[in-house]
Amino acid sequence: MGLTLEEKEKVEKIISQVKEEQNISWYEARTWVHKFVCKGRCDWYKESSQLAGFERSSLTQKQKSAVKKAIETFMKDMTNEKARAIIHEYLCPGH
Repeated sequence: MGLTLEEKEKVEKIISQVKEEQNISWYEARTWVHKFVCKGRCDWYKESSQLAGFERSSLTQKQKSAVKKAIETFMKDMTNEKARAIIHEYLCPGH
């Protein structure tokens, strides 16, 4: 898809907002965001996600709300599907 610099920066801002508001590490915030947008369609998810501890359904409602709020803050100018596609492409290129 070839993300723009602006799109990449928005994803980083989303991660940073979740990190700051939830007082968690950058890595944990990134994981929350990734789990929130992941649809689980790629082969890696089907074959390896449980072993890697990447279970999309493990997010709590509080975690989902924090990520949703951050996405709405920085990607309010696009559809939910478009925002999810951009975020996932940035966090998991090629999947």
